[in-house]
Amino acid sequence: MRKLLLFITVLLASLFLYYLWWNRLPPFDGHDAPVDTPFSELHAGSKEVRVEGTAHHVGSFKRHYESGFMRPARDLWFWPLFPLNDTRSKLVTVVVASNTAPEKNVHYEDVTVEGFVRPPGARLGTAFEANLRKEGYRFDPAYILIEMFPPKD
Repeated sequence: MRKLLLFITVLLASLFLYYLWWNRLPPFDGHDAPVDTPFSELHAGSKEVRVEGTAHHVGSFKRHYESGFMRPARDLWFWPLFPLNDTRSKLVTVVVASNTAPEKNVHYEDVTVEGFVRPPGARLGTAFEANLRKEGYRFDPAYILIEMFPPKD
């Protein structure tokens, strides 16, 4: 019985730490210096990156996240990122989750993005993909999400 209790305790502690890490909550809320990464070399195995590209705000999408355990409520804006000066591509390989809304009436913008590379399922739902498909975009099966670092207080 003692071994079972120890196993359950270790399992619960591990799950709790994983939750803290996944949501970037203390003590995992910091990050290393982002690595300058060319757009063509972005992949799911990247960690913290800095990449330059052209944001397509045409199909940008806002999603509100309610507050949760140790997590404040927040809004994220999602938009696809393409290689620098590329305003014609429609195959999405990178999506950015930004803490700030894109400027109104700006459809394309050259940006430098610094953030964590995450799988799209971490933040995106099917509504975002449906919104972009209406605008004529397609999704690479292995597309990634870059969640921008939270603003410094």
